[in-house]
Amino acid sequence: MSDWFESAIKEKYINLFKYESFKNRSQIGEGGFGDVYSADSEDIGQIIALKKIRRDIVDLTNESSINNFVREVKIITKVPHNISIIRFYGVTKEATNGTYYMVLQYANNGDLRSYLKDHFSELDWQTKIEMAKDISNGIKCLHKENIVHRDLHDKNILVNDGRMMIADFGLSKSLEGASNSLPGGTLLFSDPKYIENPYEFKRKKPSDIYSLGMLFWELSSGVPPFKNISGEINVAKKIISGVREDPINGTPIDFMNLYRDAWNDDPNSRPDIDEIWHKLNLIRLSPVYDSTSVTKFEYKSFKNRDFIGIGSFCIVYSAYSEDIGQTVALKNFFDTSTDKFDREINMIAKVHHHDNIIKFFGTTKEVETEKYFMVFQFAKNGDLHSYLQKHFSRLNWSTKIEMAKDISNGVKCLHNANIVHCDLNDGNVLVNNRRLMIKISSKTRSLEDTSNSPVAGNISFTDPKCLENPNTFKLEKTSDIYSLGVLFWELSSGTSPSKNISEVIRGYREAPIKGTPIDFMNLYCDAWNGDPNSRPDLFEICNKLNTIKLLPVYN
Repeated sequence: MSDWFESAIKEKYINLFKYESFKNRSQIGEGGFGDVYSADSEDIGQIIALKKIRRDIVDLTNESSINNFVREVKIITKVPHNISIIRFYGVTKEATNGTYYMVLQYANNGDLRSYLKDHFSELDWQTKIEMAKDISNGIKCLHKENIVHRDLHDKNILVNDGRMMIADFGLSKSLEGASNSLPGGTLLFSDPKYIENPYEFKRKKPSDIYSLGMLFWELSSGVPPFKNISGEINVAKKIISGVREDPINGTPIDFMNLYRDAWNDDPNSRPDIDEIWHKLNLIRLSPVYDSTSVTKFEYKSFKNRDFIGIGSFCIVYSAYSEDIGQTVALKNFFDTSTDKFDREINMIAKVHHHDNIIKFFGTTKEVETEKYFMVFQFAKNGDLHSYLQKHFSRLNWSTKIEMAKDISNGVKCLHNANIVHCDLNDGNVLVNNRRLMIKISSKTRSLEDTSNSPVAGNISFTDPKCLENPNTFKLEKTSDIYSLGVLFWELSSGTSPSKNISEVIRGYREAPIKGTPIDFMNLYCDAWNGDPNSRPDLFEICNKLNTIKLLPVYN
C-alpha cells in the first residue's frame, strides 16, 4: 500500500475501523469500482455504507491499482464536510483476504433515479428546485476545492431523508494533479466533447456542468435522459450531433433556460457553478413552458409496417421509424373526428414522459387515404395478459411486486394529472423489456372534461357500481383503483378474472391464490372493495407496495 495511505492511517488522518465492528452486513448496490453494503457500525452508532474495493481493481501486487484506490480516498478526504456530499468516515480491512472497504454515510432513500421513479408524482416544483440546489451545492463545494467529479449521474446522487447528496468519487480528479484523465463515466450524462474524443478530451469543471444540466432535466421529467433511444451507439450519435431532450410541459422557463445553458455543446459557453447557484436562488416558478405543438412525421419515413391488433376504436400497426431510429406503434382511429384525436393528444402530452406510461412521439398522415396516425413507443413484449400466459411460471414474488409497482406508478401519474384511465385492464398494460407501462385508452378522460363519462371497458375490470348503473354512474379515480385490485389478483394467479357481471355486482370476487403474501392479498382486497369510498388512493397503495412483506403467505 502507498506510503501516503499508511502514513495517513498511522497519523489517524484516516480512521481505521475494525472489520468485526460492522454487523448485519447486506449488499445494497454494485458499481464499476466496487460493491456496496449497508451495516450497523458499533463505533459510529448508526447504519453506514461499506464500499468494497474490488480485488480485480485494487490488486495489492499492482502499484497502479493501489494508487487508484488511494486516489479516491485522497479525493474524498480533501473534500470539506458538506451537507450535500456523502460523508467519509474512514476505512476498514477484512483480515481474512486483505480486502479494503471505505466507510461512508448511508443514504436511506437510495439513488436519485429510484427516488424519482417512486416519488416523482409527489414532488412539486418548489421541491424540485430545492433538489437542484442540493446537487449544485455539492458541486460548488467540489469545484471550490478544484475537484472535478467527472461521473455525475442519477445513480451517483444519493437521497438521505429527502436531501440530495453527491457520492462515488471513483473517477474524480483534482485539477492540481498531473495524472492523466481516467476513462469512464455514464454515457447519458457525459460531456459530448468527451464522447467524441474520450482519449484526448480532458474533462474539467464544464463537464460537470453539462452533467448537471442533464440532471436538472431529469428532475423536471422524472425519467433518465434518452430513455426512448435504444443502443449506446445511437445515443452517442444523437448527443454528439447536438440533440437534447425536449422540455417538459409545466417546467418554469427560468429553470428550463438554466439547464439548456448548462448542456450547451460548447464547454466555454456553459455557466460556472457560481452562476448556476445564483440563478437557482432567483428562480421564478412562473411563467412555465407549455408546448401544444406536436411533432409531425412524414408517413413514408415509416418502414416495414405490420399489423399488431384491432380494438373497438382503432387499429394498431408496428413500423420502423427512420426519424426516431427504432420500431414504433402506429395507432389509427376508426372515428376520424379531429376532436377525439386532439383530446387524446392533449391528455397524453401531460403524462407520456413517465417511465410507466407509453411514450407519445407525434403524428403522421397517410396522404392517399387521408388517415391520421398517432405514433407511440412500441412495447416489444406485448400486453400483460399475453406476457403472463408465456412467462408466469418463471416469475417470483419479488418480480410480481415490482410489476405491481410499475402499474401503480403509471396510474399514480395519471391521477396526479387529474386523468382517469377508465379502461384499466390486462390489455392496456403493456410490457417492454420487463417494464410495465400504461397505454392510454380511447375511453381515458380528464376530470376537467365535463362531457359524459365513457361507456365501461373490459367488464372483468370495471367498477361494480358502473356495472350496476351504467347510465348514471360516473367513472372516477376510485374506479381505476378497483381495476388495479383486479390486476393485482391477476399478477398473483397468472390468469384473467372469470366472475360474471351479476356475481361481481353482488360482491363476489376471485378467490386468493395459495402462496400469495398476506400483505399483497389484503392490498388488492382493499382496492376492489364494493364501496368506492372505502378504497385506498394511489399514494397509500404505493406506500404499502414499498413495505410489502413476502411472508406470511395465504394458504
